[in-house]
Amino acid sequence: IRENGVDFAHFPALHHAEIDLDTVQIVFDGPRFRYSWVGRYRKLMRVHVTEEFQGLGYSLTTVRTPGFPMEVTLLGGGTALDDTVIQTRTDVYLRRGSRLTAAVNRLMLPAFVRFLERNLAADAAIWNRQVYVPTPVSGADGPIVRFRTWASRFDAAVEARA
Repeated sequence: IRENGVDFAHFPALHHAEIDLDTVQIVFDGPRFRYSWVGRYRKLMRVHVTEEFQGLGYSLTTVRTPGFPMEVTLLGGGTALDDTVIQTRTDVYLRRGSRLTAAVNRLMLPAFVRFLERNLAADAAIWNRQVYVPTPVSGADGPIVRFRTWASRFDAAVEARA
């Protein structure tokens, strides 16, 4: 599930987000991994996305929309219940725009939560059928191999084999 964020190829088809690959920045820093990119949602709204992982325990994703008075932060975490089931939780924080009235903000929050629910449900439909593929299908998939190499330090099974 954690590779989902660096699987750049699924963003246009599933989330209607076009990533400008020239803007992608990736930083591996010990137990932390961070990436960012700039793109467009539905070819209309410019978005700046940053996601930071603290190990595989949780991630913090921030979505900024220049020109639109809103910032969204997602705090996600997952717990492996067994070898095939991972329980996930995502908390959503919406920082309302200072230029918006309280009434508009009250209307935006439920609409945005529904938007996130639809996107997470679309991801979950893939996760529930996902099969591990050792080598990504194409270079457009993003830095999946680099992410897996970094993530392997947190896998007790990998450590035991070493």
